[in-house]
Amino acid sequence: MHRTTFARQAANLWKIKERLWQDLLALAPHDPTFALCDSMPLPACLFARAYRCHRFRGGAAFGKDSLLKQTFYGFRVHMRVCWPGVITCFSVAPANAHELSVVPELLESTRGFAVGDRNYCSPETREELARSMGVALLVAPYRTKKRDPAPQRSAYLRRLRYRIDTVFLSSPEDTPSRECGPKT
Repeated sequence: MHRTTFARQAANLWKIKERLWQDLLALAPHDPTFALCDSMPLPACLFARAYRCHRFRGGAAFGKDSLLKQTFYGFRVHMRVCWPGVITCFSVAPANAHELSVVPELLESTRGFAVGDRNYCSPETREELARSMGVALLVAPYRTKKRDPAPQRSAYLRRLRYRIDTVFLSSPEDTPSRECGPKT
């Protein structure tokens, strides 16, 4: 089978995959009133090849990977993870898209509380989500205790956000690809 035929057939199955995911999601026990929102980078190619890369031209963009502290070329996957760690919604956006532009789409069917990192901090967005969707957007704790107005709340939120970190640890980015070679 030629790779273009395989790619076309795989692309045609996206609706079936989504339906299967939603059916399994209905069977998985989770709390839809409490969600965690975060994003992770999804590189399209190595950074050295980014200017010559023809993959996803017009869709991919340059963005900052805060974990590796470097720039990458590709997309950013935004996820909503409901308690106790079930991925209930995701969105793929260009790497330079800000989290605030994606959060209304992520929290579309959520009621209750949503915890996001510091990039989701916007009083206007918080008020709009509370008014239109009934979602209270909580922001992740401060990095330093000196600046934190509520350290006990931050300690509690830090324990809850640990769940999303375990979901992202099993991401495709952690598995080495053929292009990257061995990690040193």
